[in-house]
Amino acid sequence: MKSLKILILILIAIALVAGCQDKEEQGQGEQQNKQKAQSEQQQGNEPQYIHAHYMEEEIETLDEVEHSVAILQEQDAYISVELSNQVQELNEDVKNRIVSLVRTSDQNVQNIYVSDNPDLGSRFTGLARDIERAEPESSIGESFDQTIRKYFPELKR
Repeated sequence: MKSLKILILILIAIALVAGCQDKEEQGQGEQQNKQKAQSEQQQGNEPQYIHAHYMEEEIETLDEVEHSVAILQEQDAYISVELSNQVQELNEDVKNRIVSLVRTSDQNVQNIYVSDNPDLGSRFTGLARDIERAEPESSIGESFDQTIRKYFPELKR
């Protein structure tokens, strides 16, 4: 009988420890996603491409933005936004607020490029899908580079 009580106390203690660990893990989910993105960027010599969901969530909190796609390559963030119906164009104020949100969500980002071109949005959506499917980096890289040259001609690539 005494050993049964000890066994029950041990099982209760194990359950409490496991329950606390689950809550701690849930709270760290977003931070782990950012750390994973950063570590993926640092591995290997080939450019790493990351579909940055956490940035999209931040950007889409703006009333002016209906939808966004964020792709990271090394320390550069490329953002495509679809503006809400109340906004006619991507003005400097909205662009600056997007840049501020991106910098807040990931301090490792050095350069941020934002566009509201609908064609770029379609291309980025496809690229983000390829990144999520873990397509080969070489095929993503070629398509990504072509897209950047076309929609951000001011960049030297």
